[in-house]
Amino acid sequence: MYGWREVPAAPRRVPHFHVNLLPDARRVSTTRALMSAYLSYLYRRGDKHVYGQIVTFESRRGEKMFERYGFKVLNRAEITKYKAFFPQSVYLSTVIKNLETAEPLSVTSRSRS
Repeated sequence: MYGWREVPAAPRRVPHFHVNLLPDARRVSTTRALMSAYLSYLYRRGDKHVYGQIVTFESRRGEKMFERYGFKVLNRAEITKYKAFFPQSVYLSTVIKNLETAEPLSVTSRSRS
């Protein structure tokens, strides 16, 4: 009922991603390969940033996890649709990555010749 009001602001005119993997495909190696391919594609296109909005929890998927992969948390807002099903606060976090810097999950070669 309040979902549209609870979604935090997102960058405009910036590519974004959605990742919903089937249980059998939920492995670090699969997610890393998928993200690496997508970030490489965006880099080759000349995009400078990419963002995502991810459901996060106090005890899981915190800022340190995103920083490990070169993303910065722009904002996060508590979402209430899970209150009846989950005892902790649940948030929707907006994360952004600068594709012009060499960081984990970036393309390894930075030349644009």
